[in-house]
Amino acid sequence: AFMHLVGPDGQQRSGPVKRTGRPGYTFDNLEHGLYTLELDDPRFGFLRLEGLSTGQVVRPQLTGNSAFAVSVLDTTGQLVEVDSVEVELHSKEFFPSGFRAHAGKELLAGGLIRGCIAGDYVLRVRHGGASGETLVDGLAPGETRPVSVRLVPATRVAGRVVDENGALHVGLEVLAVRPAQEFDSEDSEV
Repeated sequence: AFMHLVGPDGQQRSGPVKRTGRPGYTFDNLEHGLYTLELDDPRFGFLRLEGLSTGQVVRPQLTGNSAFAVSVLDTTGQLVEVDSVEVELHSKEFFPSGFRAHAGKELLAGGLIRGCIAGDYVLRVRHGGASGETLVDGLAPGETRPVSVRLVPATRVAGRVVDENGALHVGLEVLAVRPAQEFDSEDSEV
C-alpha cells in the first residue's frame, strides 16, 4: 500500500506524511501548484485524484473491493430471497462500522453485497418473523466470499413482572438467561 503526491514538476512526493490529530494525513512543505494524489491500498484498489491545490482538504469516498455472495435459508431449509442484510465490520478503525445492504427497497439481487473492505464481519438477516446471523472471519482484499445464513424462528417473551407480594412492577429491564447446566447452587441468581 502506498500514498503519494505527484507535484506540478512531475516529481513524486511520498513524504513527509504525518498523521494529524484528526483521522487523516498531511503533506507538509509543498510549493504552490496543482498536485495529483495517488493511493494504492489492497482493500480499496487504486485511486487517483488530479488537480488538487495546496491547502485543499480531500475526503475521498473509498469503496472496498471485496464482496459477499449471500444465500439465505428459511426455517425449513429452502432458499429465500431477502431485501435486506445488516453487515457489521469488526474493526475499531472504521466508522461507521456497519451498514444495511439494500435496506428493504428491492431484493438483494443474487445475494451479492459489494463494496466491503477486508476484515471480519457479522451478517444479520431478518425475514418473515425469523432471523439469523453468521460470522465471517478474514475476508481478503478482492475476495467474493460465499456465505450462507440460516434463519430460525424469532423467540418472544411476554408477561408481567410481580414481586413476591403480587405487586405489579413496570419499567423494569428483564434479562432472560438459561440456567447453568452444572455447578449451580442455591446462591446462584440464575
